[in-house]
Amino acid sequence: MLFNTSLWFHIIGISLMAGVTVADFVLTRKFWAFYVKSPQEGILVRKISNKLPVLIIAGILLILLSGVGMMIATHGVFDTFLWFRIKMGLVLLVILNAVIFGRRQNTQLNKLLLKEIPEEQLLKRIQKNLNTFHITQLTLFAFIYLLSTFKFN
Repeated sequence: MLFNTSLWFHIIGISLMAGVTVADFVLTRKFWAFYVKSPQEGILVRKISNKLPVLIIAGILLILLSGVGMMIATHGVFDTFLWFRIKMGLVLLVILNAVIFGRRQNTQLNKLLLKEIPEEQLLKRIQKNLNTFHITQLTLFAFIYLLSTFKFN
């Protein structure tokens, strides 16, 4: 019972994180499109996307707690599998990339938007960095789902 419940919450946590990443990617692209035409509309989209990290944190907590639950239920048997070790590394990369790189870019963008006339070159660099961040996150999630589905040894 503990394993199935933990697995259910684990899938919800991963799906929540991946889904919010897709939503953030779409909202960020909309922000740039609106910002070029009307900075005020772009900033409104940005304010909406600034609420998403709460859901990412919820997903991380679900993944970690349910992962511990599954390890307890199986007495750590997954730890012996290569696919599991790779998956854990990828999950760690997702979390680190979000906390270190993604958060830094979003913070820089928010600070830059507070200025009366934001520096155009800096905006372009942040746009490129955020695009790279989202593509990296989505690729990592694809591999996590792949490893979780096709558990090779």
